[in-house]
Amino acid sequence: MPVGRAGRWLLVLGFMAVCLYPAARYGAMTWRNFPASLTAPNGAVVVRDFVDFWGAARAVREGHAALPFDPAAFHRWLQARFAPAQDVNTWSYPPSFLLLLLPLGFLGLLPAFGLWLGGTLALLFGVLRRLGIGAVPALAVLVSPAAAETLLDGQNGALTASLLAGGFGLLDRAPVAAGVMFGVLTIKPQLGLLVPVALLAARQYRAVVAAVVTAAALAGLSALVLGAGSWSGFFAATRPYMTHLLLLSGHRQLYQLMMPTMFMAARVSGAGVALATGLQGVATALAAGAMWWLWSRPAPPALRLALSLTLVLLATPFAYDYDMVPVAIAAMLLAREGIRDGFLPGEGAVLAAWLLPGIVVSLGFLGVSMAGPAIVAWLAIVLVRRIRRSV
Repeated sequence: MPVGRAGRWLLVLGFMAVCLYPAARYGAMTWRNFPASLTAPNGAVVVRDFVDFWGAARAVREGHAALPFDPAAFHRWLQARFAPAQDVNTWSYPPSFLLLLLPLGFLGLLPAFGLWLGGTLALLFGVLRRLGIGAVPALAVLVSPAAAETLLDGQNGALTASLLAGGFGLLDRAPVAAGVMFGVLTIKPQLGLLVPVALLAARQYRAVVAAVVTAAALAGLSALVLGAGSWSGFFAATRPYMTHLLLLSGHRQLYQLMMPTMFMAARVSGAGVALATGLQGVATALAAGAMWWLWSRPAPPALRLALSLTLVLLATPFAYDYDMVPVAIAAMLLAREGIRDGFLPGEGAVLAAWLLPGIVVSLGFLGVSMAGPAIVAWLAIVLVRRIRRSV
């Protein structure tokens, strides 16, 4: 019996759900091996990285607005609140992100956790639907390994993916709205390295103004609400601490294995900071050139969105497995093109990129960390080829 388009998508959705196994297995291993980070002495569940988000918001509510920007003091506060053996959690974001999280501090930990993940996943689904992506492929993204990592870690991958997808997807038809989304993305600036390249190549100056105004408004409002000391604390303590952690720590740390970027893959493989920075510089420059090429000429909107999201992850030196939701969107869009028009040789990059967030740690343990950025680059190359064939 012939299978219709809806039936094909249901089969694809089922297959993609099966691909969750590596992510689920890794998540179960993480939660099992770190029991002290799961329960506090009072029996409260500690929900992995989200404890940083909730803890920072709760500290502000209790009158300690400067506390999250003192890494050692904030960690001691978390230990006192939850457990002495609490993982090395700390706050690593600019004050503008904490501003967005403040309402969560008025809720208990678990209600806040549910609201955060449910709200950000719903936002992602809504953005994808607004961009004309069908319900089934949008749901496929929500059951991707990248989304699973976001859920397991209690992280912000769905939020940043919403901002990137919305920004690039709306840039032609609603440049001011796109600029606002890019301005909010400054909560995680390493994911926006190529945004100025796209805006300038597309000559979307209204989006540039909207992004700058939004970013400035967030920074100013956060300084007003949290105090000017929040920004001085971020630059004096939080940023140097994270720089030391990311640049100078030893090789093959677990958090390094979670990053499928050129810089961190090189570090895990034994390269020094200088060599890893040089390799990342090459990857970033190539990605920037591809982004300029993409936005300076006509291209099919879905494929342009897919390539933009892929290049963003290729360009950044710091992105975790839960930051790979944009790559899942790109893989879904390419799969949609393949289902409709037929797959081209080499487009197995779809499956590799889809699986990557769930297997990146395993790749590191196997000594093939460079496979991570290679897969992202492979996806970018096949997308460039498909775009060139379509125009």
